[in-house]
Amino acid sequence: MRYAYAKHDQEAARIDRKEGGRIDDTAAQLAYIVSAEKPGRRLRFTLKSHTGRHLTYQVQTMGGPVSVGQGRRRYVSVLTGSDNESAYTYLGTIFSWYRLNGSTEWSSWEYFHGKKSTIGADAVSAKSFLWLWNLLLSGKGLGTLAEFWHEGVCGRCGRALTDPESIAAGIGPICRKKGAS
Repeated sequence: MRYAYAKHDQEAARIDRKEGGRIDDTAAQLAYIVSAEKPGRRLRFTLKSHTGRHLTYQVQTMGGPVSVGQGRRRYVSVLTGSDNESAYTYLGTIFSWYRLNGSTEWSSWEYFHGKKSTIGADAVSAKSFLWLWNLLLSGKGLGTLAEFWHEGVCGRCGRALTDPESIAAGIGPICRKKGAS
């Protein structure tokens, strides 16, 4: 499936990363994942299933193209610890490919589970990301199966929020407890 690079920039610009929140539009979800073009940029989002379980992913853009016709690599990691700023474990890589005729239109996006990942391809977190990725590329969307939340920031302390309830409230659990006492 082909997506124009400019479209990703436009869709990503509509998303206010300071507020955080749920993204329902399929094109906006895909745009959010692949919109980080500057090397070192990190984007985080949480996938919440209809059962209430959620997994938080981080996508970081790295360096330049590996070969002619290839865009920047994006490394996908999953939150595996309690520190939602740094406790991420590598899952795999997203590659972007474009036509060699000078067009800035991406001709394809591909995700590969990493050979060096300490998380197996059959783990729930790996299967969930692959499921999401394939669903977004197909244009079908999540529907009622899951919710896509982009990272928010605590209104009291400024820390990253990755739990959907905290994102919706705009305040993290620690600051919520401090405010109640």
